Amino acid sequence: MEDKLARLESKLSVIWKGIAQGTVPLTYFHKEVIALFIATLIFRHPNHEKKIEYVEKDICNKLFEDIPKSIENIGFIVNGKETIVNVEKIKGRKMKSDNEIQISFIKYLDELSMKFSKMLLKKKWSILVSSKREFITSDKPVVITNPKTGFLGINSEGVIIYFPLSPTRLLILEDNLDNESDTMSNPLNNVYAPYFNHKILSNAYKYVISNRDIKEVATEIEKFYENEELK
Repeated sequence: MEDKLARLESKLSVIWKGIAQGTVPLTYFHKEVIALFIATLIFRHPNHEKKIEYVEKDICNKLFEDIPKSIENIGFIVNGKETIVNVEKIKGRKMKSDNEIQISFIKYLDELSMKFSKMLLKKKWSILVSSKREFITSDKPVVITNPKTGFLGINSEGVIIYFPLSPTRLLILEDNLDNESDTMSNPLNNVYAPYFNHKILSNAYKYVISNRDIKEVATEIEKFYENEELK
């Protein structure tokens, strides 16, 4: 897994400066690399490792505890295939160690990052360009929203993904229902910069990174949402 991450970072190092500064076109190869990077950022975050641990240690155990004693076997259907599991055998398994959970997380990360990167490539890609260094970023920079339905699965209808490329460029991924072309240089009305910065700030895990005083950014966000005409 570390070798794969190293190769991905090597490819990114070649293209990132040009993409972030808008000096090179966003080719399909560039999109493949960035899509995999975004998917990896989503699933490599500590939050997802905690979710895996929760599934392994809490949900699975609770599931099997609640099965009536009269039931010997249960079946699961995954991708159209049924798997029969002996309840007592599963109940008798030992609790997974932290190392085993870490291995599960790595496998999960590798498989889902590849799968989700392909989903991202099917979306419409737009780059919002600011004339000033407006955009902040964070230790959890991939923002997933859905103003239409509220569902946040990457492939859910209405999902919009924001990813700051640099202080002057913000990548936006959204449904491409009409097979539209990508928009690689969409000028930002700087009045709306606080709208996007608010989403990035709210999505942060612990840290926010800005080329400006974060208090200034926060003040701009507050003033933006106080202005009824801009909401």
